[in-house]
Amino acid sequence: MNTNMPPFEDPSDARLHAALRRLPDHRAPDTLIPGVLAAIRAREQAASALARTPWYRRPVTRWPAGLRIALGLLALGLVAALAFAPEFFSLTGTGSALQATFTRAWDIGAALVGALRTLVGACAATLRTSATSPYVLGGAAVVLFSYFALLGIGGAVWRTASQARRS
Repeated sequence: MNTNMPPFEDPSDARLHAALRRLPDHRAPDTLIPGVLAAIRAREQAASALARTPWYRRPVTRWPAGLRIALGLLALGLVAALAFAPEFFSLTGTGSALQATFTRAWDIGAALVGALRTLVGACAATLRTSATSPYVLGGAAVVLFSYFALLGIGGAVWRTASQARRS
């Protein structure tokens, strides 16, 4: 036994074990067992209710793996069909009304992408010419600080609201 340690600090101290054995046993509250059994029963009922639910009424993450893969491939095919529809219809010369619809949507998307590209280019040109200006740097710092501050405030409000809902 290490004599430099205060009493009961050495885990192999026989006096510690004797003192702990002399302590009275604690009784569990009378509501503990019924509460635990009710929680187990509720969990089992929820699991059996989910097991009885048809696959198409479950969340997609609970679908069988093959069906999730098929859904992903279907979505990918739909996106590809929408993306390449104007070129397909212009090559085949079919579907004038459908072609007009897809072409219009494609043109709107292309216009939005062009506008976004122009906006980013203008911002980049402004930053290139005046990146060392203290007003630009200060404005950027204020915008970034405000953005992160609002994110933090939103997170704190969400956490407080969700804790208040639980209790």
